[in-house]
Amino acid sequence: MSQLNEDTLAEFKGQLIDTLEDYLEEHGVTPSMLPNEDRDDDDECAAIIYGWHYDMVGDNIELELRINHLINQSPVSNPDTIADIVNHIFEDYQELMDMIKPAFVFDDDDERWLKHEIRQTFVNWEVFV
Repeated sequence: MSQLNEDTLAEFKGQLIDTLEDYLEEHGVTPSMLPNEDRDDDDECAAIIYGWHYDMVGDNIELELRINHLINQSPVSNPDTIADIVNHIFEDYQELMDMIKPAFVFDDDDERWLKHEIRQTFVNWEVFV
């Protein structure tokens, strides 16, 4: 079983944020829809979630992991706790997506899909067993 630690934390957060980035790209969201003064607008490969947006989501994910003792601790195995963690991370995603509106419309199917992908990232890392 893998455990999150300070060395793997950045990669884990990056994978969770990549899930949201992929989702946004699939739904036609472009970097220009989420302006960021740190991003090079001439870069065709520029990320949608960049600079302080990336830090905001990443910091909230890290906070949630630390609150639930998932870094350098024994993994949580209570399904209610897992659902709570997934929901909190999803709320962080929603905060960023709200900055994109009205260009982006979000429905219940999207919410279920994203929550599944967040949970799957934890499973892939074997954080929840």
